[in-house]
Amino acid sequence: MGGGLAKGRGSPLCDLLAPFAASRPPGPLCGLPAGEWRSALCVLPCPGACRGKHRPVAFHRLLVIKPSSLGDVVQALQVVAALKARRTDVAVDWVVRDCFLDLVRASGLVDRIFPFFRESGLRGLLSCCRQIRGAGHFDSVWDMQGLFRSGWMAHRARSDRKIGRRDSREWARLFYTERLSLPRKAVPHAVEILMEFLPTLAVERSTEFLRPHFASPAQPVPSPYLLIAPESRVAAKNWPHFAALTEKLCRRRPSWRVLWVGQRRSGPAPRADNFCDLRGQTSLERLISLVQGALGVIANDSGCGHLAAALGRPVLSLFVATDPLRFAPYPPAGEGHFFARNPPPSFPELEIFLDYLG
Repeated sequence: MGGGLAKGRGSPLCDLLAPFAASRPPGPLCGLPAGEWRSALCVLPCPGACRGKHRPVAFHRLLVIKPSSLGDVVQALQVVAALKARRTDVAVDWVVRDCFLDLVRASGLVDRIFPFFRESGLRGLLSCCRQIRGAGHFDSVWDMQGLFRSGWMAHRARSDRKIGRRDSREWARLFYTERLSLPRKAVPHAVEILMEFLPTLAVERSTEFLRPHFASPAQPVPSPYLLIAPESRVAAKNWPHFAALTEKLCRRRPSWRVLWVGQRRSGPAPRADNFCDLRGQTSLERLISLVQGALGVIANDSGCGHLAAALGRPVLSLFVATDPLRFAPYPPAGEGHFFARNPPPSFPELEIFLDYLG
């Protein structure tokens, strides 16, 4: 197996801190968020051999580079969930944009997170690369993003094995030691492309363990409710009839609450006694909680729909500008997964979805 978090070596300081790390309840330490301070111990210099029962176990140390966007990060987490279900000896570090940090942390799959502050421009990129470079040796690096910026992050990582996508762009391939083939089908799904990384660590491609167990605070809205995400980061993906759809749902299901979620408010909201507009009030942490408690989710081709699929909630995805065969919540034919291509205000898939919810 590959090297470990500390390469099987440690210092007297490791011996001193190991019992503390095993027993201390979660909480802040030296300014680090709960859950990250233990990981920080792993990158301390360890020149001597650890002795005694607290000797660290050898792990294969993997760096995943998938900074954005929300849906893409969710899909990458689904693949890493499959990896961790079969390889308990793999310790995963992750590069992600600061705005999605809470999502990766809540998955429980990652040992350490390197936040990438994209809004800071070149300074944010160089700062992230310094953190990666200073974190020690990685046995493998997966660039799941496939762009020049993520390729450069892979280049800066200390590793002899840097693996990237065959369909990478912006000359990112220049930074890889290995490039993966695409699935042999006419229109491979985005998750199927990411699953090509699994065999590099001797794990078969499978859909059996593709559901991360996200931690979230208690459910903040009385049930039952239906969640709608009417907006996408890309305006061309937005289905234009969500207001009319919401008013119809409020009339047909008066015992349900219908909630709109999103990062910002744009455009008027429908009027109904059982409607609530939470746009502009939905943090990522709260979105996880809302999706977990929802009867179902209706969304554009957006991160909310992918999150619903990853959390095992029924989801109806409405596609306007993208291909559902490639971008529908995974798996597209999974239990409780429905989609429609550029539908009119009334469409049969909605009736099938509502019948499924009961």
